[in-house]
Amino acid sequence: PQALMQWAFVAYKGGSTFVVASAFIAAAKSIGVVLLAFALAGRGETPDLAANMVGSWFVSLRRAAAKALADMEESQSFEACEAYAQALVSETDQGVLEQVFRGLISADWNIATDILSSKQAREVLEYCGRENIVGAMKDRARSACIKALNTHPSGSVRDVAAMSLGQIRGEQACDAIAKALRDDKDCSVRVTAAKLLANIGGDKARDACIDALQNDKVDWVRRHAATSLGQIGGAEARNAIAKAFGDDKSPEVRRAAANLLEKFDGAEARFVCIRLKEDGDKYVRIAAARLLGQIGGKQAHDAIAEALGDDKASEVRLAAAELLANIGGAKALSACVKALETDRDNDVRIAAATSLGQIRG
Repeated sequence: PQALMQWAFVAYKGGSTFVVASAFIAAAKSIGVVLLAFALAGRGETPDLAANMVGSWFVSLRRAAAKALADMEESQSFEACEAYAQALVSETDQGVLEQVFRGLISADWNIATDILSSKQAREVLEYCGRENIVGAMKDRARSACIKALNTHPSGSVRDVAAMSLGQIRGEQACDAIAKALRDDKDCSVRVTAAKLLANIGGDKARDACIDALQNDKVDWVRRHAATSLGQIGGAEARNAIAKAFGDDKSPEVRRAAANLLEKFDGAEARFVCIRLKEDGDKYVRIAAARLLGQIGGKQAHDAIAEALGDDKASEVRLAAAELLANIGGAKALSACVKALETDRDNDVRIAAATSLGQIRG
C-alpha cells in the first residue's frame, strides 16, 4: 500500500486523475484516503492539498508530500508553514522532518515565526546548523539566519538566528554576529552575539568585542564582551580588559575585568594598586587585592598589607588578611598583628589570627 500511495502521489504531480484515484483505492480501504485521493485528483489549491498530505498515515506518502511541498513555489505560504508547524509537533520520521526543515529554510520567516512556537523556531534554526546537513542546505540556512538576524522585527527571533549562525560558523556568520553585537537594538541579542564570538574567536571576533566593551551603553553587554575577550585571549584583549578595569563606569564591569586579568600575565602592579586604594566599589577592591596577590612583588604585597589596616570595608580587610597568609614577610606579620589587636570586625580579627599562624619569616 505504501508503494502504491507514493506512486499515486507521483501520478498526481503528473496530472493523471484516473491513476491517482485507482492507486489510492487499491492502496487502502479507508474511505478517508479514497476521498483524499479524489480531492487531490480534482487539483484544488495545491499548497493546501500537499500540506494535508504531510499528515498522511503512510510514511512514504508523507515523505513524498513533504518533499513536493518544499519544492513548490508556494512553500512560503501560510498554509505550507502551518503544515510544517503541525509536522514538527507530531512527526517522528527523520526523512519527513528533513523535508520539513528544508521547506522552512525557504519559507517566509515572518509567516513561519508567526505560526511556530519560539521553541519550534529555535529547533528549526539549530537543526539547520547541524553538520549532517548537506552543504547547499547549510548555505541556505546560513543565508536565512543572516537575513533573520539583520531584518526580523522580533528580538527573540534574531537571538535564535544568531545562535544558529554560531553553530553554522563561517566568515559570513562571524561578520553577521559581529554586526549584531555592534548594531542590534536589543541588548539581549547583543549579549548573545558577544557570547558567540568568544567561541568563534579570531581577529574579527576580538575587535568586535573590544568595540562593544569600549562603546556599548549597556553594562550587561560590556561585561559579557569583557568575558568573551578573556576567552579569546591575546595582548590586545588583555589591554582592553585592563582599560575597562581602570575606567569603566560600571562596578560590575570593573569587577569582571579584574577577575579576567588573573588569566593574563604581565598585569601592572602599580595600576592595580591604584584600583585597590581608590575604587569606590568594595568588590572591585577585593578583586584588585586578589589580583595583586597573584601578581606578587613588594609593591603588590605592601598594598595588600596597607588595605588590611586602612580599607573602610570589612570585606576588603578580610580578603587582605587571608591573602597575607600566603605572602609572608615582616610587613605582612606586622599588619596581621595590628589587625588582631585593633580591628573592629570579629571576622577580620579571626582571619588575621589564622594568618599569623601561617606566616613564615
